[in-house]
Amino acid sequence: MAHQPITHSSGLVIPQNTYVRFSMQGCHYHEDEWQNPYEFLPERHDPNSELFKTPSGGKRSSLAYNPFGFGIRACPGKSLGQLLLKV
Repeated sequence: MAHQPITHSSGLVIPQNTYVRFSMQGCHYHEDEWQNPYEFLPERHDPNSELFKTPSGGKRSSLAYNPFGFGIRACPGKSLGQLLLKV
């Protein structure tokens, strides 16, 4: 099966045979998603805090913070931690 170019909804076209990387660190510090992204502010994870919202006041993307990764390269400690919470 031949690889076809991918067109994103924004109009960006990714040509075939292009390597694409996803930067998790870039998501954790994205200025459109986080208020003061380079400061340690634990209250940004509290739904009752004003810092829980994006700088424009909207809802943050579900991919803005993913500390354990995803897919086959996800952190193996995630499953262990979730299992221990149940115990």
